[in-house]
Amino acid sequence: MNNVLILLFTFILLLVIIIFLSSYIVGLAIPKVIKLLRNSNAIGLENAVPLVKIGLEKKSHMQRAFRMKDHKPNALTALITIGIVKRDEEGKVYLVEEILAKSKWGDM
Repeated sequence: MNNVLILLFTFILLLVIIIFLSSYIVGLAIPKVIKLLRNSNAIGLENAVPLVKIGLEKKSHMQRAFRMKDHKPNALTALITIGIVKRDEEGKVYLVEEILAKSKWGDM
């Protein structure tokens, strides 16, 4: 019985660590995505840029198989979810400076 409890505890601990590390790494990628968008002058709807231009387009399975995991697409999704980045009807993305200024990344 003790072995089962130890194994269960270890499994739960590893699961918590994996979830924490994943969100931590995405958090590290968020400033990089903001910098990419700013360097591309993608501020406001009139300056929206396609994902290809900033290197965040969807990669094929072969491209992903032979490279390290890139967390910037996940960071972009997180930024879209919280409203700092928006998509236009063509799928182009842009920063919303007013919302970014109120966020913890506003001083970047």
